[in-house]
Amino acid sequence: MLLAFIQDPATTPDDSCISEMVALSFAVPADSASIIELELFTDEGMNISGVAPVGWTEAAPGVYSRASSGLDAAALIEQAAPGSVQDLLARLTGQLGLDEMPPSVGEREANNLTWTLYAVTVQGVSVDIAVSQGEELVLIVLLQGAPEERDTLYEQLFLPAVDALAPID
Repeated sequence: MLLAFIQDPATTPDDSCISEMVALSFAVPADSASIIELELFTDEGMNISGVAPVGWTEAAPGVYSRASSGLDAAALIEQAAPGSVQDLLARLTGQLGLDEMPPSVGEREANNLTWTLYAVTVQGVSVDIAVSQGEELVLIVLLQGAPEERDTLYEQLFLPAVDALAPID
């Protein structure tokens, strides 16, 4: 139809093929009935251990992508590196395209670490962030996903990941 229109815009193209087209299918976000299974991991390169979602693809060290469709924004990042929380937040603010980091939404104690929690929406994607300063490393857990599944991912994936992530002794 497109080619027929381009060749002769004054003539109505033959649209008989439309009735034979298959309807588009879209991926539906996870619902609260879905259970996310977690497995233990150790990353000796970053000197950390924690939990990661079973069945998600590790796209890079500490970066897990659900990728259930081309439109699936769900991803979990669990990493550690030398530096300070302030330096990490400054870099992250720029990477997210924010003018400044939003105020903290709270703290969480886990594995002898105090985690500072942040929540923001960037380009229609819900982003939850937890950062903690270890003795030698700054640790981060970042979860992004569709806003409509944020609560499920937050409870079943983000909080367990924060509670489990720790430097290897």
